[in-house]
Amino acid sequence: MNAFVPGFGGPLILTDQRPYSHGKEEIPMRKSPWHSIKQNVHHDNPRCTEGNNIETENLRQGTGGKPLCHHCAKFDTARE
Repeated sequence: MNAFVPGFGGPLILTDQRPYSHGKEEIPMRKSPWHSIKQNVHHDNPRCTEGNNIETENLRQGTGGKPLCHHCAKFDTARE
């Protein structure tokens, strides 16, 4: 399943189909990881504002060999 996350710039492949409720919209808990070439961490949660504010020209798919963002980690464990 693919999803569009505002601010990300394209469809993403979801890795976990459990949604959380955000008003009328359901947003997946986790998705395929992404990172910025200007950050030292990767992201996997659409609720992370740091991960959603990466400029398109700096955005890359995958972990980039970087550790998970501490905000994403908190969001990931809060819903399990």
